Amino acid sequence: MGTLYACAPIIRRLESVNHWTYVIGTKEVGNAHLFARFDRLDEKGKIKWIDVKDDRGQKWEVTYRNGLDLNASSKEVVVSMLYAKGKDAMGKQLVFSYVYVTIIKLTKSNAGRMLSIGRSQWKVENETFNTLKNQGYNFNHNYGHGGKHLCTNMACLMMMAFWLDQLQQVASKTFTAILAKLKTRVKLWDGLRAVFKLIEVDSLKSTR
Repeated sequence: MGTLYACAPIIRRLESVNHWTYVIGTKEVGNAHLFARFDRLDEKGKIKWIDVKDDRGQKWEVTYRNGLDLNASSKEVVVSMLYAKGKDAMGKQLVFSYVYVTIIKLTKSNAGRMLSIGRSQWKVENETFNTLKNQGYNFNHNYGHGGKHLCTNMACLMMMAFWLDQLQQVASKTFTAILAKLKTRVKLWDGLRAVFKLIEVDSLKSTR
């Protein structure tokens, strides 16, 4: 899953070509007009903050605004903006924030749900990309494709391996037993590499 940018060309395509509903994270860098419009409304007292809970029960201080033009040059691209501030473990100090734009009309009743949908990107990041980068797949950041798309091909092969490993984790009792014993995938892959270097193995199925 790649990150979508909250820019007019992408939103136009999502809305007019694909007819998709979206929730996209955004920052002030690159969307200064949107944030400036929001700040002006806040200065006029037209922005009200409310307390909501997301799908996990976490409390947030949230505000939202519907019908904001995305930028000065694309006023026909109108979005709803959700601004959420998270609190520390004690529920007091505001320590981080998230901002999302969406085609969905925001209300007090759906603000928490929309925040959960937006933040689900981090579930993909943590459970997919971090696993690929840190659990033995060696899938690190690379900003080029290489000669004749070599890097792209290698990335596709890594994703296929990751997909097969997930299937094994669901369907193979042997795989899950080994992973449970070794605790981490890094140790599992190191063990498998050692086995393949020493003996011929055509299956993970036990021969006992």
